[in-house]
Amino acid sequence: MNTSEPTVSGIKQKINALALQRKELADRVASLENEISKLESAAREQKEEMDSMAEKSKVLTMAKTLKSSDQLATGSKQKINELVREIDRCIALLNK
Repeated sequence: MNTSEPTVSGIKQKINALALQRKELADRVASLENEISKLESAAREQKEEMDSMAEKSKVLTMAKTLKSSDQLATGSKQKINELVREIDRCIALLNK
């Protein structure tokens, strides 16, 4: 029975080593799953922030376009008014 005792002892040591390795791996998996969860949450927050910024950019672009349109319209109205006054002067000169 002497020969089987070292074999059993060696097997027990290997089982203990495997059990310890399994526990370490399980802890590592749990840690990685926790990290994945945090990263997914951060990714969601960044996507929401990016969507919000894209919407703000769209609004700012539209506001800038409207402002340019208003300035263009105002400038056009002034130019038309000047031309109408000049035409009125020309008609007045022709009537004399």
